Amino acid sequence: MVFRSSDPFGPLPSGAIAQTDPHSLSHISLTVEVAARAEKIIAARPMSFAEMARLGDLDPLTDFRGLTLAGIDLAGEDLRGVDFSRADLRGCNIRRATVDATTRFDGARLDEEDARFLARSVIVSL
Repeated sequence: MVFRSSDPFGPLPSGAIAQTDPHSLSHISLTVEVAARAEKIIAARPMSFAEMARLGDLDPLTDFRGLTLAGIDLAGEDLRGVDFSRADLRGCNIRRATVDATTRFDGARLDEEDARFLARSVIVSL
């Protein structure tokens, strides 16, 4: 989901992540808070993406579903155990991350290269 100036909430603050779950009533304020926590956690490396999410009180099985994460470089990240269903992951270099059968991409928006990589893999159902 792309927010335009005609959207009822207006443009997002710089660095904010937009939750695209149409059933969420608090998608702007919640995700700005999540983005701020995520920035602090990412600085606490080395740990997997899922471990960082848990450290930030995020549930990797639910809190990344439907988010717009386009452009966040996930190359080299351990994404095992993270559910990115319906998320916008264009430009995220998923093909250079560690994924397994516990990583979900159902309905996710991906770059062609990442989609081809995942399609060749038997672990992912798009």
